[in-house]
Amino acid sequence: MENEQLEDFIRNHLMIKTNEKEIEKNIIQLLELVRSYFSFECSLNNIFNKPKTEECPICFETREVVLMYSIEPCKHRFCLCCLIEHVKQKATNGEWEIKCPEQECETIIPLSTLVNDGLIQEINVLNKLEMNGVQANLRSDSHTRYCPKCGYAIIGTRKTPRIVCPQCSFVYCYNCKEEYHEGYSCKQYQQWKIDNGKGDEEFKKYVNTHCTRCPRCKIPVEKIKGCNFIRCDLKKGGCGCGFCYACGKEVSHHSAHILKRNCSLSGEELPR
Repeated sequence: MENEQLEDFIRNHLMIKTNEKEIEKNIIQLLELVRSYFSFECSLNNIFNKPKTEECPICFETREVVLMYSIEPCKHRFCLCCLIEHVKQKATNGEWEIKCPEQECETIIPLSTLVNDGLIQEINVLNKLEMNGVQANLRSDSHTRYCPKCGYAIIGTRKTPRIVCPQCSFVYCYNCKEEYHEGYSCKQYQQWKIDNGKGDEEFKKYVNTHCTRCPRCKIPVEKIKGCNFIRCDLKKGGCGCGFCYACGKEVSHHSAHILKRNCSLSGEELPR
């Protein structure tokens, strides 16, 4: 009889202990549920309390939030319309690395992101960007030469200075980048032009008076109108470099040098 009572006591004691553990476990689970509920409620409040519209810093139009795009990792936000146009303009201007439009931000948007996120809407824009990338690689090669007639790029060598343009068949010199001078060294050819070409002297005077030379390839560029940002024209044998027309410094279109008119020579007589 005593043994049975002892067994009942132990069994009841164990049940109580078990129940205590279950209760403790249930309390912990209940607290987790309460915590999750409040966390979810806060998230909902954040979602519903967020503004449904936002102003684009490029066009200053008020857009729905769903029509805004956040660039990673800088987090600058612009409307999709402006970003699509931004990419298109950069491609047209010969650029291949698309940077965030925010002034002085150096974040580059990868080409894969531009395609996957719909920031490139036309196949010709994609083709231009890819071609611009090829041209950029060519520009970084010191042996690259551009046809003075059509601007087509080709990699040459000093050992074979005669270059025939594959695109327009114009023949020019690798060393002096002018029309090929069979039988004359570059120096002899330049002297011959001085001795025989009065027109060249007049042209030089015009260039010195009306043009600024590209800081990269030294080709003279004339500005007809617009701001002091100008680009060395690839189609006219240039290298695509962007620079300040006033001082000749290589700059980007969105640099403070242009936007804030930080150039000390802006409005003064231009150096040549």
